[in-house]
Amino acid sequence: MTSWQKAEVAKWAELPFVSLDTSRDGARPCFWDVTPSGDDDADRALGRAHAVKLTSYARDAKDSEILALVLEDIVTGVDKAGVTAGFLDAIGVALLGKSDPANLISKEP
Repeated sequence: MTSWQKAEVAKWAELPFVSLDTSRDGARPCFWDVTPSGDDDADRALGRAHAVKLTSYARDAKDSEILALVLEDIVTGVDKAGVTAGFLDAIGVALLGKSDPANLISKEP
């Protein structure tokens, strides 16, 4: 990655599911770098927590690009089961304005 690319993606480093390590393919960071625990409830809670962090970050930074990057990696990456399900559920709730997605987190990840 060039220095300007590193500066461009550094803004996403605060998100716990973004890995700036490009060693996996050398092309770009991974925007959905999560490891399921095998406990579906805990994984869904983790996914919801990630969604809360993403929506909060996107609103504060006025950054609509990050959701597209995360979804691209979810679609093209390895299935992360409950973590992805919890994430997408909370994003849907946030988009529909039904509730604050932070209220969906039943367990701390």
